[in-house]
Amino acid sequence: RKDLEYLKSEVNQTSRKRIRLCVHQDDAAKMHEMFVVYTGSTYVRANVHIGKDESLHILEGTADFIFFDDDGNIIDVIELSDKSGGNNYFIRVPQKIYHTIIMRSEYMIIHESTPGPFDRGDTLWAPWAPSDEDTKAVASYQEDLEERIQSFKK
Repeated sequence: RKDLEYLKSEVNQTSRKRIRLCVHQDDAAKMHEMFVVYTGSTYVRANVHIGKDESLHILEGTADFIFFDDDGNIIDVIELSDKSGGNNYFIRVPQKIYHTIIMRSEYMIIHESTPGPFDRGDTLWAPWAPSDEDTKAVASYQEDLEERIQSFKK
């Protein structure tokens, strides 16, 4: 808990508004586990993992987890929260499915697990979602995504 509180105190100092504590030994480990802290304003570009599932256990906060088809159409929205929030507090993300997460709380702490070894080539970024650096495009995309989520949830 002390480490997670420290990460929360530091996350706003990061340019991408996220910080992680890896608990696996190194990039070559066969199982990767990490604690990830996001802020409410963190943007996570939609991505897909090749050859690897991942699982997320929500320790603190709330969020919407969005699954997309290959063209960027929403296929599912899962409301997430820690155990006290009354929503799903665990989600398994299958490989080859585009996904993103939108934070709904000031902070979001996730315990993430995925098979190793780490290879940047195993993650592909959605061509229809803007990169982190294009802040104007991100704001527009997020606004559009918020509208699409609401109509999907109805």
